Formats: sequence, structure tokens, C-alpha cells
Amino acid sequence: MSHFWDRCASRCPLRITIYAIGFAGLLAIFVACISDNADDEDMMMDGLGGTSTIEVLAEEQVDTLPSEPHTWVAHELQMEAGSEPVTHQHELGFIYAPDSEHTVTIDGEETRLEAGESVFIGQDVEHTHGAGTFWDIRLTRPGASPPAGLEDAAQIFASPELEGIPETPVQIRFIFAELPVDGETSVHTHPGSEYIYVTEGEIDYQNAIVGTEPMTVGDDHSLPANTAVQKRNPDGGPAVFLSWFIVDPDEPFAPEASFE
Repeated sequence: MSHFWDRCASRCPLRITIYAIGFAGLLAIFVACISDNADDEDMMMDGLGGTSTIEVLAEEQVDTLPSEPHTWVAHELQMEAGSEPVTHQHELGFIYAPDSEHTVTIDGEETRLEAGESVFIGQDVEHTHGAGTFWDIRLTRPGASPPAGLEDAAQIFASPELEGIPETPVQIRFIFAELPVDGETSVHTHPGSEYIYVTEGEIDYQNAIVGTEPMTVGDDHSLPANTAVQKRNPDGGPAVFLSWFIVDPDEPFAPEASFE
């Protein structure tokens, strides 16, 4: 094989050089794209984060949504090892493992979620739940019945009716946020709806519509698009909240704002 390349190089060195330069150029573009995407993600998190820790647990761009009106609903089910798997399909959403491992098979492919991890589930995509504790989170209509197999599951939350959802396509994003003592997010807006649910500690939740409200574990709030908002932790311990977004993918995710 080396003799072949030696002959090619001796007969058409210019062509070999062009190919090498072309490959190097493509490689440089690929690396730059990866770097730019990482930078964009960092900028998105910095714009939202302030002194908080922000992590995107799962996200997906979708071209269609369930029929209006929309609400986020979550049910929790604890499945012991050896119990009968639950197979169903429903509206788009997320599977979240809050505090233990959970195995879910989506379209025949098994995914093992560690505690605190999540995966996106598309509209009407069949999936099977194995052992572990999980939240089944759906974007559905207010008052909708739980999907098959979750009739006896505990309902964790049902959001208020969502407002300010942009035209499709939209980015569906699920975020974990932790505020240290005296920590805060930046004051920012989002190009779409946000729903927040507190899972640990207490926060002061301020937005341009209602002012400042205290929130503790189990409290929730929804917010329409382009509304200035900030979360602060006045408590003596860390505070954690989860947020679900339906936003315009072509707009900045969390541009800085003010309450003036």
C-alpha cells in the first residue's frame, strides 16, 4: 500500500497536496464547530446562571406539539426489581430518574438512567419502563388522564396552563438548577414559556408580572415568554429547582434583562 502512495506522490504531488489541505481544512472546520457549540452552550448557561449551577438534563427540537391548551404533568412510579414492565406511549415529554437508577427501553433501545438523569420521549413513541423510580413527564392538556400503566402512580405536579409558546419548530428543554446559599440566577428572559418546580430548599422567585414570591419544596410557577425573571436563595442551605422550557430555537435562550 505504501508503494501505491509513493507512486501517486511522485506522479501527481500537487493533487496529493490539495487533498491533504482539503482534509485538514475540513478537520479544522469540524473542530471549530464543536468548539463553537460548546461556547454557545457555556454562554447560554452563563447568561442564565449568575452564581447558580445549571445543567441541561435533556432537550429536543420538535416540529409539532400536542393540541392546545398545554400543561406539564408528572407522575411518579416506583417499580421493584422483578416487577412487570410498563409499556405505553403518550404525548412528548421526558423520563426522569430523581433519586435512583431506572431503565427505559425506547423503540427497542435500552437506556439506563442514573439518579438525576433524564431522556426525551417523542410524541407517541412506544417505550417500556423497567425497575427503578421514575417521573413520567408529559406535555398534555389540562385534566388529561394518565397513560396506561400509570393509573395508580402518584401525581407530582400539574402546571398551570402554559402561555407564550412560540410557533413551531420549538426547542423543548429540561434543566436542573442549584442555588448556593445567597446565590442567584441572573435577571433574564426566555423566548418561550418556562415552568419551574422546587425540589429542595427555598427560593425567592421574582418576575416582572407578580413581583417577588417565596417558594419552597413542591411549589411551582409558570411564566410566559419574554418576561424578566430571577431566582434567589435567601435560605441557610442549598436550593434546587427543575425547569421545563418551550422556546424559539433561533433566539438567545436567556438574554439579560432588568425589572425596570
